[in-house]
Amino acid sequence: MRRLRIRASATIIAQHKPISFLSPSTDPRGNKRYARDLLMHTNLRGHWPWEGEPRDLPGLSCCGRLDADSSGLLLWTDDHDLAQYIIGPNTPVEKEYLVRVSGQQHYSEATLADSLALLRSGITLDGEPLRAADVSWANADQLKFVLREGRHRQIRRMCLIVGLQVEALKRVRIGKLRLASLSIGKWTPLSPANAASLLMPSRRPPAQGHVAAEAESAVPRRQSDAHETDSGPHLGFSDTQGYARPGPRAIPVRAVGQAAHSTQTSRLIRRG
Repeated sequence: MRRLRIRASATIIAQHKPISFLSPSTDPRGNKRYARDLLMHTNLRGHWPWEGEPRDLPGLSCCGRLDADSSGLLLWTDDHDLAQYIIGPNTPVEKEYLVRVSGQQHYSEATLADSLALLRSGITLDGEPLRAADVSWANADQLKFVLREGRHRQIRRMCLIVGLQVEALKRVRIGKLRLASLSIGKWTPLSPANAASLLMPSRRPPAQGHVAAEAESAVPRRQSDAHETDSGPHLGFSDTQGYARPGPRAIPVRAVGQAAHSTQTSRLIRRG
């Protein structure tokens, strides 16, 4: 197992990515929108002591992409070694997802049990077997996936193999770092020390108890849901929610350094 080393001056940002925003790249193409462009002061929760907008920081990259039609926790950093620790092929860092699926009503309980066993271990994608996964039913139409790798559209492809269609997907945890009350479209900085404590693997599995309802209740059945449902409160998938959309580019940041951790940040990001 690789030892986690984080540069003392590293910038580390946790973001709640909305649906319809792409994870990678810094250069807009056509009418595509990028999650990085939401990293501006108007969407900040916590304390950011440096000049300029974090979206303009050189070398900033996301540690594990989310598709445009997925939402949830994104980590950004300018520390290459940290990024590789999180997303490398032998990473010990878990990523947890809540996934609403359809099609299960067509199968018997025995068939669904066999499908669950296959999702946990036995699927091959692109000619390579997947690492063992922790997969369980969270409720009648939602699965919980805990993975230690990230192939292209992995969960959607895994579900398709067993005859299930993914309707909505949200990443709610990376290591012991949870979305907690970090609202959709918002971001908060983490100190290197705090990030290290949250990303180092535990000797025992992290607690899977309830945290803030916005982060870990059921994924809405439709992206357009605007009210509470029996499955849980609205998670803010609408594009008209209260986060600021990208505007004109700011002057590039002149001072790059460690993003200070604040007491407010500790309330927004919760250990597992």
